[in-house]
Amino acid sequence: MPIHIYWGEDEFLMAQAVKQQSQLVAPDWFVFNYRQFEENEIAAAITDVLTPPVGSGNRLVYVANCSVDIFEQLATVWSFIPSTNTLLLTFTNKPDARNKLVKSILNNAQTKEFSLIAPWNTDALCYQVQSQARQIGVQISRQATLALVEAVGNNTRLIHSELEKLKTYTGGEIIHQDEVVELVNNSSGNALKLASAILAGDTDAALQITDNLLRCNEPPLKIVATLVTTFRTWLTVKVCQIEGWQNDNAIATLAEIKNPKRLYFLRNEIANVPVERLREALPLLLELELRLKSETDERLVMQTQLVQLCR
Repeated sequence: MPIHIYWGEDEFLMAQAVKQQSQLVAPDWFVFNYRQFEENEIAAAITDVLTPPVGSGNRLVYVANCSVDIFEQLATVWSFIPSTNTLLLTFTNKPDARNKLVKSILNNAQTKEFSLIAPWNTDALCYQVQSQARQIGVQISRQATLALVEAVGNNTRLIHSELEKLKTYTGGEIIHQDEVVELVNNSSGNALKLASAILAGDTDAALQITDNLLRCNEPPLKIVATLVTTFRTWLTVKVCQIEGWQNDNAIATLAEIKNPKRLYFLRNEIANVPVERLREALPLLLELELRLKSETDERLVMQTQLVQLCR
């Protein structure tokens, strides 16, 4: 297939896929037959991809960080790309297929999405860890997989580097939970777990999670931003539930949730939580944000405000 189109927020896995494509170019002719361009160099990229490969093997032309404007420039040439050549385009978001030209090229290209797995989707994250472990060539137990997911969340680059480290430590033997706990910093912390601890009124857990996050140099304002988003989402879902909304797609749109299936988990999380508790949390979080911007002792500000939030 002469055209490959990748998109998504998971830059690490996308880069790995690009690397795999580049390995298909004959090593002896790699310097001649592999070229990388930015979108502002598309004219040169088009000239290159229409040129037959040097020597044996195939030619790969990679254009990174594209916008949909690139399709207009490809309109008259994409069908003339030699079968020996591949044009690889990467985007942050999926190109809009409502445009006829874009749709035509997408239908004639090999496409792949690299979206980040939601931090709450533990099963999918565990599957991803197991998949990366197989690629690296190491086995990891179910308990160790859960511990690694808890520690690093959906950061695929960090998952890969931690698995490489664990493989070296174990000498290629199966990775167990105690080794993950010992060697992997809990950088995920996790701000979502902090939100759950606050919701449950568990002051001790909230303070411990916050301490872990701060020791991992997680910016306090970033923590607060996650808390605000989480509590606002919970409140929106709770209010819709109280008012009798039945259309999950409409609720997801209002709550700015990409995947309506997540509503099942959110409803379980707030099933026994009064709506007043969710409403009262947002002004306290706004106050926390303002204090962090104006006071110097961030740790003390976080601790005192969290105690209030957990009451």
